[in-house]
Amino acid sequence: MIVIKIIICLYALLMLLAAIQDFKNNKISSMLIITTTLVIIVSFFLPTGLFQVLSVAGLIIFQIMAIYHGLAQHNFHLVHHMIRLMVTVTMILAILFS
Repeated sequence: MIVIKIIICLYALLMLLAAIQDFKNNKISSMLIITTTLVIIVSFFLPTGLFQVLSVAGLIIFQIMAIYHGLAQHNFHLVHHMIRLMVTVTMILAILFS
């Protein structure tokens, strides 16, 4: 489970970097991503059950916000979001079945 926790936290850090770069354009949604990232990172140190709940919720929020950003900026790339969805589902399954 520790490897999965590390991978999820690294993914959250990548989302944090993207949210910081986009903060000027979308303050509210970027703040949601930043808050979600911090929750996932803090959940790394919590018991496994809490980590599972918080990280799955965070991954779903990341997915929704990525789609929102793409649509809001008229820069929606379907293939990118499909790949991103597959990665998110894979991470969620890894969290739930480990």
